[in-house]
Amino acid sequence: MMNYDNISTYYFDSSSNARLVRYDVVKINEDKIIVKAFDQQQKDIAPPNVVVEVGNLVITKEQYSKDYGLGGRQTSIRDRMAPSFGGYVLEKCQEHRNLLDN
Repeated sequence: MMNYDNISTYYFDSSSNARLVRYDVVKINEDKIIVKAFDQQQKDIAPPNVVVEVGNLVITKEQYSKDYGLGGRQTSIRDRMAPSFGGYVLEKCQEHRNLLDN
């Protein structure tokens, strides 16, 4: 059994919906992060509202390096810098949030 104390919480909306969805970012180790997404279901439910897990993302530095072509030999010139690994995690959270409204 493990206890993780490196946890950050973020709230994201989307361009088409201002409803906030909570993302708990749990750092497992230097190379792996797990993100739990929670949404407060408000449709036709009287308070207290139910909070439901709507996503579980596993994000790794290997995936990050692959998506941005990092490591190995550079074969092209990029017009923008890759985000930090932390920035990449937030990008993935925003992508997930945008998909919830589709």
